[in-house]
Parts: sequence; C-alpha cells; structure tokens
Amino acid sequence: MATQNQISALHAECKRVLSFEVEQMVSNPDWGAINFKDCEKDILETRKFIQLWLHSDVSIVPDKILNLVKGQIESFGNALDAIQHFSIEQNAEKKRQQIGVQIRAYKDQLSEPTAAWLPFLHSFEGLKDHYTEDLERRLADLETNLRARENQEKNLKKHEDARIHDLQETLKKANKVLVDAQARSENILSEAAAMSQKIIKQVNDDAAGARLETEQALNQARKIAAEKAIAPYTHSFSEAADNWGTGAKAWLFVASALLVGTGAWAYLGLVKSIPQLEGVGPLVQYFSSRLLITILLVSAVWWSARQYRVAMHQKTLNQHKADALRSFEAFIEATNSNDVRDAVILQTSQTIFGQASTGFLEGNREGSIDDYAKVANSIQNAAQVVSKSS
Repeated sequence: MATQNQISALHAECKRVLSFEVEQMVSNPDWGAINFKDCEKDILETRKFIQLWLHSDVSIVPDKILNLVKGQIESFGNALDAIQHFSIEQNAEKKRQQIGVQIRAYKDQLSEPTAAWLPFLHSFEGLKDHYTEDLERRLADLETNLRARENQEKNLKKHEDARIHDLQETLKKANKVLVDAQARSENILSEAAAMSQKIIKQVNDDAAGARLETEQALNQARKIAAEKAIAPYTHSFSEAADNWGTGAKAWLFVASALLVGTGAWAYLGLVKSIPQLEGVGPLVQYFSSRLLITILLVSAVWWSARQYRVAMHQKTLNQHKADALRSFEAFIEATNSNDVRDAVILQTSQTIFGQASTGFLEGNREGSIDDYAKVANSIQNAAQVVSKSS
C-alpha cells in the first residue's frame, strides 16, 4: 500500500501541474500564427484526470501504481512547462508538433490507471461511509442503553438512601423511648432496653434485606443492558458464519465435480481416445489442444478449492467470534466480580478484533491478484503454444 510520503508527493505534483493557466498557455501574441489550440482539449481532459487523483483517497492503491501515476503526471507537467517557455526559433513548428504528440501520449498513459482504479476508490469510499454510519448508529444505541442503566442505578440509590433515612428516624424514636423509660423507672428501663434491642435487630434485618434487594436489582440491570448490547452482534456473527458455511459447501461441491470431470477428461481425451495421426505437426496440435483443456480444468479445480478454503476460513472466524460473545454473556451472568468482567471483556475484544489463524489459509492470506495472475499467465502461455503448433 502507498505510504503517507508517497501520497504527499503525488498531491504536491498534482497541485504543481494544476497551477498552469491553460488559456494563457495555448496562445501567445509573441508566437505569431503558431499556437497550441489543437492541444487544449487533451490538456483539459488530462487536468480532469489529475483533479480526480488529487481529491480521491489513494491510501489503498499499491505503491507501484502510485509511483507510476506520479511519474506520468510529472512528465505531463514538464510538457506544460515546455509550452510555457516556448519561443519562436528555428524549427519552431516541428517542436510544437513534438510537444503536442507528447501531451496526447501522456493523456493516454494516465487514462489507463485512472479508469482502472478511480471507480474502485469511489465505490470503496461509499462502502466505508456506509459501515461508518452503521457503526455510529450502533454506538448511539449502546450509549442510550448505558444511560438508561445509569438512570436505573441512580433511582435505586435514591430509594436506598430513603430507606436508610427512614431507618435512622426509627432509631432516633427508639432512643427517645429508651430515655423516657429510664426516667420513669428501672423496670420500665429494662423493658424499654429489651424492646430497643428487638427494634435494632429488626432494623438491621431490614437494612440487610434492602441491600440484598438493591444488589440483585443492579445485577439484573447489568444483565439486561449486556444482553441488549451484545445480542445483535452475536446474531450477526452467527448468521455470517452460516452464510460462509453454505458457500463453502457449494464450493466443495463445485471443486469435487470439476475434479471428477478433469479425471474423466484426462482418461478419455489423453489416454483412451488417441487417434492415429501422421506427422509431427498434427500430433503436436492434437496433444497441445487437449493439454490446454486439461490446464483449464486443473486451474478451475485449484480456484474452486481455494474459494472453499477462503469460505471455511471466514466461517471459522465468525463462528469463533459468536462463541466468544456467548461466553462473555455467560460469564457476566455467572459472576459479580468486576475484575472477572474486565478480564472477560479484554479477552473477548482480542478474539473479535485480533488476527486469528484457522489453518485453512497460509498466513491467513486470501486469494490475491498475483495468484489469479499466475493462473491467467499459464493459460495464456498454453494458448500461444497451441497457436504456434497449428
């Protein structure tokens, strides 16, 4: 992928080229009848290509392609600089024609990577905006649930404070009764003391029960908030795993069918039904055509098997993430320890966002453009051999 230095260099070169004033360049009173009006259309179209490269997100473009585009833009800028410093001299018309040919050539060269990459970059930006909006929506829902849980905790705490205040008032009344009993008589004092002890015990029992109810309510609120926040992601990963599993079965069936067909073709076309041909040319042509078909079939088997391994890799990853979220829900429900919850959250996050090896792909690398290019080159070489032999 392109580095930040390469992107900055490309933007600087684009701004340099776009700084040229086209209307003042194509004609100059000092040139007389000579002008560059025939190049104006090519210059304007090339400037549009350069504006697209300047205002697009090119961070995912390979560095080789980015260096190629930068070199083409730089060459086009040099041609514009040559027009800006053009002067009437010997062979001025020939020099003007050479500059025009260079400009058209640079436009054609720049149009190839522009047509190949910019539509993909624009579609990628749209997809990135879509997932960004979806993530922001999910984060907003999560924040709403967290705020609801905070409000529930505040209400529970307020209720607990009110109960404690009532208990304190009860204790004050009990103490007042005890003081009055002491003033009357020792017997009444003893009875009042016994009654106070009974009341204090009841108050402590009520306080313990209130704390237990509060803790249970808080745990229930946390459980409900966790289920509402995690359930959509668990369902999404499970559904993705099922979809990838269905695709893997389909690719396995296709690869098996192609493998059987390849074996049947190799036996019938290369072993059993060999005609009697005279001369080296017809024999080479016969075997070359069948070898090409065999190569195509083998390539199709390899490609189908590769797609099966990619689908199984994705299925395993999504299933693993869904299992991690289910395990997280089970731990949250089974424990009241904050340390245990933090440890489970950390491990679950690493499982979802970390790189995992499933064994289906070498280095977890899905089919790259180079892999498919090798297959295409092999098919092209085989076709050239057949055409030469015929």
